[in-house]
Amino acid sequence: MPEAASKTRTDMGAYTDTARILTIDKVSYPLTPLTMGDVADAEQRVRNTRWENLVQRIRRVPVAEGVVADAIARNDAEPIPPTFVFQDNASRVFLLKRSIERGGGTAEIVDQLPPGRFMDLWNALTYVSGLGGEDPFTDTTDSGST
Repeated sequence: MPEAASKTRTDMGAYTDTARILTIDKVSYPLTPLTMGDVADAEQRVRNTRWENLVQRIRRVPVAEGVVADAIARNDAEPIPPTFVFQDNASRVFLLKRSIERGGGTAEIVDQLPPGRFMDLWNALTYVSGLGGEDPFTDTTDSGST
């Protein structure tokens, strides 16, 4: 393993449930690493949203029974790329809330995040989860809005 990758994994205390605290504009965000279960739940939320959208479309436009069955089968069979939940903002919010709640915080603090700071928090979560990025915990003092 390259030295940088080894250093990152050691420094972040990855793969534990210990929360790392990131402070943004005087609000503390306790972040715990994502689990495979978190990602699976986010994928299921995406699948449910797709299902709800499909049902709404079917209700708006009358279609033949065979077409409905085919659409349902395709929707259920369509894979959700593993990286999709990390790119979809609704999934990112879900995963941030899950991590913060597990760390002892309340999910509502994500909704109150100052404008322009969402990616700071998301990048910290991906770092804590061992998914890469730079260590955002080297200076956890408030840096003001960006």
